[in-house]
Amino acid sequence: MLRRTLFTALASVLLAGTALAAPVVVDPNFNQTNTFSPYYYGIVGWGADNSPPSPTYAGNPSFAGSVGFDPSNQWNNGSLASGETKWLRMSGLTLLLPHGYEGQGPEHSSARLERYLQLCAERNMTVCNLTTPANYFHALRRQLKRNFRKPLVIMTPKSLLRHKLAVSPLADMAEGSRFRFVIPETDKLAAPERVKRVVVCTGKVYYDLLAERRDKGVDDVAIIRLEQIFPFPERTLGAVLQPYANAEVVWCQEEPANMGAWSFVDRRIEKVLAGNGGRATRPIYAGRVDAASPATGLAKIHAAEQMALVRDALGMNA
Repeated sequence: MLRRTLFTALASVLLAGTALAAPVVVDPNFNQTNTFSPYYYGIVGWGADNSPPSPTYAGNPSFAGSVGFDPSNQWNNGSLASGETKWLRMSGLTLLLPHGYEGQGPEHSSARLERYLQLCAERNMTVCNLTTPANYFHALRRQLKRNFRKPLVIMTPKSLLRHKLAVSPLADMAEGSRFRFVIPETDKLAAPERVKRVVVCTGKVYYDLLAERRDKGVDDVAIIRLEQIFPFPERTLGAVLQPYANAEVVWCQEEPANMGAWSFVDRRIEKVLAGNGGRATRPIYAGRVDAASPATGLAKIHAAEQMALVRDALGMNA
C-alpha cells in the first residue's frame, strides 16, 4: 500500500525525466502566510503564461502554506481559464492547492474551490478533489500523457498525507488501471434497493463520513466520491447512482454553503437524478451554513461543526 506523499515526489521525477520538461516546483519548505504575496502571484502568472503547449510538458507548481484564489486571480481569470479561447494557447499548468477543513483556521482551510469552479466552462481546465493515492497518481500521469494540454487544479488536504485510510494497493496503479472520475461505495452494505440515503461528496470529508458510519454500524447509507468536479462526469455519476432508485441523495461538503462545490454541483446532480428517474429529484445539502469567513479559528467549534455536518449527512440528526 502506498501513501499520497510518495507521488508528489514521483511527479517531480516523472516530469524531470521527460523530454523538454522543465517543471516549475515551488520550494515545499517555503512557509508564507500572507495570502496576497507577490510570490504566489508571480509563480502562477509565470507558469500560466510560459508553460509550453507541448504534449511533453506539464508545469507543477506545488504551494505550501496558505494559498488560495486571491493572490493570483488576475492570472486565473486572464490566462489559466481563458488563455486557450483567447490566444489558442494550451497550458499544462498543474496547481496543487492546500485545501481541507482541519481546524487550522480560515487562512489554512480553503483554496477557494468555488472560485475556480466559477471559471470552468467549455472544458477549459480540470478541477479535482481526490481521496486516494492511486487517483492522485493517475491524475498527474494523465496530465503528462495526454496529447493536448489543459490546466489541472487539485485540492490537496494536508491531513491525507498520513491518513491511515488514504492508501492504495499497487494494483490500482499497475497496467490496466486508470483514473476514476467517481468512486462508488466500497463497503459491504445492504442491498441497493434497501439503501435509504446516498451521500455524494468530494475530498477528505469522505474519510470523516466513512469513520462515523463504520463506528455507528450504519449499513443503509452509501457514500459516493466525486473525484473530478470539472469536467463534470455526468454519465459516470448517473451510472453509479442508478442502483439506488429508492434512496434520497445528499451532497455533503466541509465548506460553508456559499463556498465549496455546492453551487456548482447542485443543478448538475439534479440533471443526473432527472435522467435516472428514481425517487430523488434534487440533492439535499449537508454542510456548514453560509459564512463570511471560510472557517472558524477555534478548534472546539471546528470539531463540533464537523461532527454536526457528518451526522447530518448520514441522517443521524433526525
